[in-house]
Amino acid sequence: GPEIALDHMAAIAPNQNHNESSKLWCFYEVETQGLEDLVILCLPEDVAPYRAKYPFAMVLPIQFSLRSLSAQGFNALMGVHKGRSPLYLRELGKSLRALRARGKGTLADLREALGELKLSSESRKLAQHRLDLIEPFINEEVDLPALVKPGRLIQVAISTDSLLPEDALLLSSLLTDILVLHEGGERCPLLVDLDEAHTLMDDSLMEQTIDTLLRRRRHLRTGVILCTHSPKAIKKQHLA
Repeated sequence: GPEIALDHMAAIAPNQNHNESSKLWCFYEVETQGLEDLVILCLPEDVAPYRAKYPFAMVLPIQFSLRSLSAQGFNALMGVHKGRSPLYLRELGKSLRALRARGKGTLADLREALGELKLSSESRKLAQHRLDLIEPFINEEVDLPALVKPGRLIQVAISTDSLLPEDALLLSSLLTDILVLHEGGERCPLLVDLDEAHTLMDDSLMEQTIDTLLRRRRHLRTGVILCTHSPKAIKKQHLA
C-alpha cells in the first residue's frame, strides 16, 4: 500500500553517487539528471495517499477500455491461459466477434451477450465473477496506451490489501497487455522493470504474459529487467 515507498520515485533526483556520476561523464560525457515525468497508476482508494506522498508525480487511478485489450488479453480476462479453456469462452468468443463487427464491445455489451448464452450455472458464475472484478477499472473514455511516451516513467502500484493476490496478478497481466504488448501506432522504446519477478512467475497467467513479452521484446522494442532475490526461481528460457 501507500505506506510502502515506491523505489522508482527516487528517479526524480539525479544520481548522487560521485563515483558513478564521474564514470558516466568520463565514458559518455553526460551528466546525471533526474526524471521529471513520473506517473503512478494505482487502485482508486490509493490515489489520494500517493498524491500526498509524491506531489511531484502524476497519480492516476487504474482505468482502461476493454477495446484496448489484445486477443490474448481478453482470453486472460475470461480465464483462458496455459491450456485452460472454459467451455463458455467458445460461445462468448463468437458473441464478442459479432459485437466487434457491429462496433460494440463495452462491459455492458459483454454482460448482455453473456445473459443470452445457454451456459451452466457454474460457467455463468465464473464469467460474471471475472467481469465483476474488472468493472471498477473499466472506463471506455480512457486511452491508457497514450500514457506511454519517451522519457516518462510509469510505476504500477497494485496493493493486495484490497485485492486477492490472484486478482491483483490478473489486473497486472491486463495492464501489461495494454501498456506493453499493445499493437498499433508508433511505439517508443520501452524498458520494463518487473520487481519481485519470482513471485510473478508463480502465477501461470502472469508467467505466460511475461513469456510473451520476452519472446516479442525485439518486435516490441522493449528491454526487460527481472528483479528478484531468488534468481534460481527464474526459468532458464526467460534468461536467454
